[in-house]
Amino acid sequence: MGHDINFISCDEKCDRRAVLEHIRNEAATSGDGYYGSVKWHDEVEPLRDYDAAMNWIIDEDNGWYDDHAVRYYEYHDTSSNKKIKELSAKIKELVRQSEEYQEAHSVRNFKAALISCNKCGSKVARKYIRGDTCPVCGADLRSKSTLEKIAWYKEKRMALSERLSEERYKIATKEVKWLVKYEYHS
Repeated sequence: MGHDINFISCDEKCDRRAVLEHIRNEAATSGDGYYGSVKWHDEVEPLRDYDAAMNWIIDEDNGWYDDHAVRYYEYHDTSSNKKIKELSAKIKELVRQSEEYQEAHSVRNFKAALISCNKCGSKVARKYIRGDTCPVCGADLRSKSTLEKIAWYKEKRMALSERLSEERYKIATKEVKWLVKYEYHS
């Protein structure tokens, strides 16, 4: 026996009874049936995107077969826009540089036979280290400056991703959809 949590999207003008019938049919074939009801949040303005709708529902959910539906904007293809292409290319290049930097500064490339952990003080033979973490305490074995540079790459990528999201939001043609979350016992 289990607990299934599902999400489906449907058009803004969907037949709510048909959506509920779909949920009941799925729960009847995959579980013990559906005995709840979906709260349609008509009072909430459409949220920015699918992720925002998902997060809103998770925040609203009390965790006890509490089903919700909220509207969100679904965006259509914006990949032909010049600014979108430039930002996507910058992000791709930044990811490539970050991966190269991390590979070049990996513990696997250290010359010393014994690697010291700055956190727990252990000295571990390089051949016993998998990845870049201390096998004793789990701390990262790379230098402080290396970790700062990796964090810089991550922050820069996040900022560019946010700009890309903003650009897509500004130019995209949008369609309003419902995100419906439902639960049943299986």
